[in-house]
Amino acid sequence: MMLVWLGQGTYRVHRDSQRTLERSHRIQELRTRVANLTEMLHMSARLAAVTGDARWERRYHELEPIQAAAIQESIGLAPESSEQGVIAQIDSTHRAMVAIQQQVFALSRQARLEEADVVLNSEEYQKQRASQNDGLEKFLSTMGDNARAVQLTRERKALLEYSAAAAAICLLLVLWLAVLKRRRNEQNRLRTARTEELLSSISSILIGVGTDGRITNWNAAAESVFGILAKDTIGHPFRECRIRWEWPTILDAGTTSMDQKRPVRIDTIRFEHPKGGEGVLGVTVNPAAPEARAGTAPDAGGH
Repeated sequence: MMLVWLGQGTYRVHRDSQRTLERSHRIQELRTRVANLTEMLHMSARLAAVTGDARWERRYHELEPIQAAAIQESIGLAPESSEQGVIAQIDSTHRAMVAIQQQVFALSRQARLEEADVVLNSEEYQKQRASQNDGLEKFLSTMGDNARAVQLTRERKALLEYSAAAAAICLLLVLWLAVLKRRRNEQNRLRTARTEELLSSISSILIGVGTDGRITNWNAAAESVFGILAKDTIGHPFRECRIRWEWPTILDAGTTSMDQKRPVRIDTIRFEHPKGGEGVLGVTVNPAAPEARAGTAPDAGGH
């Protein structure tokens, strides 16, 4: 009877803890997905406003339903009122940002790129972006606090239930923790793989350069191809970014793009891989802004 009681108690604790663990992992995964998609949607709107290329709007409409679905799933997984309040903030700012981004695409389709850029740099849009980022951080913190509180309550209950069978509890606890550790490691591995797959969906190299000649954007594809981290390039002069490629051709294209206010395509640019060997890129240079100065480079994309 003791073993039956002990087994039933262990099963209940394990079942409830596993559900809490799976829910916490899923919510963290969704939080990461929403944050990544938020940045992708912003970049799609930004590139549409800069280039007027309809492909960025199509890309936006592919990603936006995925983000909306992730937010709705998060709401369903957050029974705590404190968590739901934070998710409601994220959902509200998401809707507001989508409305503004749709306005940007409408202006882009009409080739009113300066007006589209004004909308993206407006105080209201920046406020909504800050609100959503704040909501994501609060959500992760609140969810973690609630999960820890629930877990602590269940651990205390388990300790009281098994005080009469300490030896058996210790043995079962060791086995249980070993199983949980293996599953947690596997879930962490799967979550990391899913996140990397999502980020890798943007395969083109994107490098943004301001009118002062300093780098403003450096995406994961650029990090991978050139072996240079974004943190080592953002804010630094473009000409000092250590890419070993045909600089005269790139800079001439940048000057032409800004002077003529149009994209300039370079079908073949040779560069040196950071680990040795030579590679070839196709590069499109787009003017960053109408007032760009000579000698600076606009936004560049390569693949």
